[in-house]
Amino acid sequence: MNSESNTALDVTNVVSPMMTRGKSKVPLPQWEWDNACDIKYWMIKLAGFIPEVGAILSTMLEVCWPSKKENVWQQILHEVENMIETSKLTIIQGVLRGFINEMEGKVTHVQFMLETHPGSREAHDAYMSLARYLIGMEEHFCSFDDRTNLQIMPMYTASLMLQVMYWSIGVHKSQEMGLTAREVEEMQDIIDRLVDRSSAYCHALYDTEYDEIINTSDAYDITNDLLSVRGHCLMHGIEVLEIVEQIKARGSKENIILKTLSYSEVFDRVTPKTKLQALTEDDNMVAPLKPAWLGNNYAQIRSLVGYIVRIGGAPRVGGLGITFTDGNTYQLGTITREYRNLELNGSVITLIETWGSGAIDEALFTLSDGRTFSFGQRYSYNYRRFEAPGHYITGLYLASDEPSLRGQAAGIMASYHLRNDPATPSTPVSSVPRPLKSLPRRVAVSVSAHGEGRTRD
Repeated sequence: MNSESNTALDVTNVVSPMMTRGKSKVPLPQWEWDNACDIKYWMIKLAGFIPEVGAILSTMLEVCWPSKKENVWQQILHEVENMIETSKLTIIQGVLRGFINEMEGKVTHVQFMLETHPGSREAHDAYMSLARYLIGMEEHFCSFDDRTNLQIMPMYTASLMLQVMYWSIGVHKSQEMGLTAREVEEMQDIIDRLVDRSSAYCHALYDTEYDEIINTSDAYDITNDLLSVRGHCLMHGIEVLEIVEQIKARGSKENIILKTLSYSEVFDRVTPKTKLQALTEDDNMVAPLKPAWLGNNYAQIRSLVGYIVRIGGAPRVGGLGITFTDGNTYQLGTITREYRNLELNGSVITLIETWGSGAIDEALFTLSDGRTFSFGQRYSYNYRRFEAPGHYITGLYLASDEPSLRGQAAGIMASYHLRNDPATPSTPVSSVPRPLKSLPRRVAVSVSAHGEGRTRD
């Protein structure tokens, strides 16, 4: 058993002071949204298993230009537009109204030609014309200053995924479309050069902003400033690079296994232990925030134990016990005799909600099967939600190393991994045009101290 706990079994009445974070130097909103998660999942799971070229393009249209929502680039812009200078925002909006809308029409035309005239010269010419027109699409979203480029990195990588998958269709479905060997070589060369160039670009942006935070953030803000930059660049940049680099190396017909994890900020109070997590570089992160890699996936959380401390008689979050499927158990924070536990039974954590001001009052977990699990009791209205669309919570870290709190947890953070099953795992991927978004009906879990949860409707 691994332990980073502080024992405090007799907690007296302590009022936690309100802690506020100074003005962040990070030019980013909260980054835990992923409007491109459907594109990522489509690239990983769907494209190589849909035999008809027209069906692939139909799926491309639906994940990039959803029929019932704004296109992915517009969705992303809504997340960051309040932080972009007006003059630059005007340029970006013009690109979306012009180039991106035009691109939808062009993809629709190619899809129509491939479905209605498969194998024809006209369909071949339509595909190749758009393939060459797509060259340089990503440059619309990397021509600004570093700060703006960082903010719109998700728009850049959404373009990158569309480009790589479209060209990959030509490489792997060349016979169906009548492409020559020279044209296939051209498509592969375009992919190779773009992926290499994009990798260098995204890593350079990441490194530049990381170094800026190290050099300019104050001692308290540096923790969440670093985690904000890391989370944004990992989820919206490095995660995409891992997908397209595997397609470059192995093609789109083989399963893609992602190792990239993204790390949340700390809620609510930063302590030396959580600061150490922020300062640890990505490759050196360890469990329980970065679980062990088991060859084709990370070790999954098997069970949770929520340890409770009493503040003036009221239950508050003290510590957390986590057991993974590789058998390793970690105890974090304050370990007490009052606790609640839960077996995940193969489910994953999709959402954590927390309340607190300077300490964690309550933590509420929601699982992929709809069950919930909580411990502590909310007192503050200060609230933090840990959730990233298309991802599950892979690992957790909690610390109670703030002496003034007398055992109450000061801060919690989470890591995210792209899910392999946003739809029902048993549904054949060839039978659905896109990942399903509906989740099971929410089911509450009543959990008693010292016992497992009891499910009720």
